[in-house]
Amino acid sequence: MSFPFLPGIPPLLTQIIPAVVTLAAGPLGDLLQSLAPTWELLDQKGNKVLNPDSFVGIQYSNAHRISDYPVEKGSFAFYNTVQTPFNATVRMAAGGTEDNRKIFLNTVDAISKSLDLYMLVTPECTYNNISIERYDYMRSVNNGVGMIIVDIHFVEIRLAQVQYSAANGTINPTATVPQAQGQVHIGQIAPAAPPASVQYTPGAW
Repeated sequence: MSFPFLPGIPPLLTQIIPAVVTLAAGPLGDLLQSLAPTWELLDQKGNKVLNPDSFVGIQYSNAHRISDYPVEKGSFAFYNTVQTPFNATVRMAAGGTEDNRKIFLNTVDAISKSLDLYMLVTPECTYNNISIERYDYMRSVNNGVGMIIVDIHFVEIRLAQVQYSAANGTINPTATVPQAQGQVHIGQIAPAAPPASVQYTPGAW
């Protein structure tokens, strides 16, 4: 690439411009692309689940419950705090053709019915083990006729480990509700007479 000499442009600049263009198309372009904000919804294998045209934003909520118990004079003492599962609402936008919007909405509906866990990657944080609680979308003239705004509500899923033990050839969880014992028939039982020390004699009182 060559640039003709123009009045007011130093000859050295005509040599710098091609070098800058070449650098921007090579390592500099890759660097700028890697520095771009990352928003992705992935499955447990790292595969991208949704391909919206853009991620509009996220709303995150995390709460802690404080346990207490009553003491004297109507006061309360705090003794524990428990972190509850977090909630996150991600707003995405999908546009383009009608088929593109249909595919996007069908994908959102399909993964909302799945029991799989997902991972949400944002520029600041990565949220693991989340599931879709619900979703809703809107389409208005203000956002453009061909633009759909989708809000996907995620909730954290706490994974619990359950131990199993074999009993009578059947695998039963040991950390769940105890197994009920079956009824055993031991025959008819006749009432036995009480001992003389506890027998009641009329008129003895």
